[in-house]
Amino acid sequence: MKMNSNIIRRALLLLGDGKCKSANELKRLLNVDEALFGSILGLLISEGIIEEIKYYPSCGKCFTRNSCPIALKCGSGSIRMYRLSSRGKRVLEVIKET
Repeated sequence: MKMNSNIIRRALLLLGDGKCKSANELKRLLNVDEALFGSILGLLISEGIIEEIKYYPSCGKCFTRNSCPIALKCGSGSIRMYRLSSRGKRVLEVIKET
């Protein structure tokens, strides 16, 4: 699947409507492979349309994290999440009007 404006439009609509924030969820909803997804993110970040946020689950601060089944499954690292920048919100408004 090659990158086209429809995929980028869908990504912005997903982020703008609050239906998706994490990288994994966005990739799943767009139904694209890892390479294409990386290209989409790279383009949107380089154009200042989205911002990457590193989210650190509170599991890492919990004293039971070494024995908790939830913490063991999700890990203690950061989760890549994305949101629209102020420029991205303006772009989304234009997209919604068309």
